[in-house]
Amino acid sequence: MKSNTSGFTLLEVLVALVIVTLVFMACSLSLTQMTKNVHTLEEKTIASIVASNVVTEVRLGMLEVPSTGKINDKTLMAKNSWYWSLEKVTTDQNKVTEILVSVKNSKGNVVYNTKGYFSEKK
Repeated sequence: MKSNTSGFTLLEVLVALVIVTLVFMACSLSLTQMTKNVHTLEEKTIASIVASNVVTEVRLGMLEVPSTGKINDKTLMAKNSWYWSLEKVTTDQNKVTEILVSVKNSKGNVVYNTKGYFSEKK
């Protein structure tokens, strides 16, 4: 007698389950990595805004640039404390001043560095 049963064997079902499991694991790892990247990008974006604000305050004369040494201060933005330092750098141009701004997160890790230029009023 001939058997006309149709369907999958147990081995075929197990192989299909292994393949599906591997695909789901790969997707899960990918989503985890994407979540970490979003947090890093958000942190860098906010730190860049903090640094830009410091440079703008210097250009507007709201913040004095020391002739030597650094200024260290803290800014609250996006419900977090951001610690920044400002340092004056001498340039070859007499009337142009370069400043370096470094921004750290609340853990003390440097998140963003930038340079700014402005002309000194004499």
